[in-house]
Parts: sequence; structure tokens; C-alpha cells
Amino acid sequence: MPDIFIPMLVDFYMSGRFPIDKLVTFYPFEDIDQAIADNDSGAAIKPILRMA
Repeated sequence: MPDIFIPMLVDFYMSGRFPIDKLVTFYPFEDIDQAIADNDSGAAIKPILRMA
């Protein structure tokens, strides 16, 4: 199924029908507590920690 599903998601993204960039929020690793709080409150749909 991933051989069908992943290309479909890419097509949706490329056509503007799947705005993944609006679904993710990036946080520096030192803000891990804020990322967890935002996830729990719904302020962030998909928090992503940057390890740099």
C-alpha cells in the first residue's frame, strides 16, 4: 500500500490539496517542554524538534 499511498500524498501536496507545511511546527530541542505543551493543547498539530 505505501507504493500507492505515498505517491498520492506527494501529488496532493504538489497540487496544494495537502498543506503539510501548515500542519507541522518546528521547535529547537531546548524548547521541548513548549513543544509538548503545544501538542497537548492542540496549538501544534505535529511538533518537530530540531537537534541542531
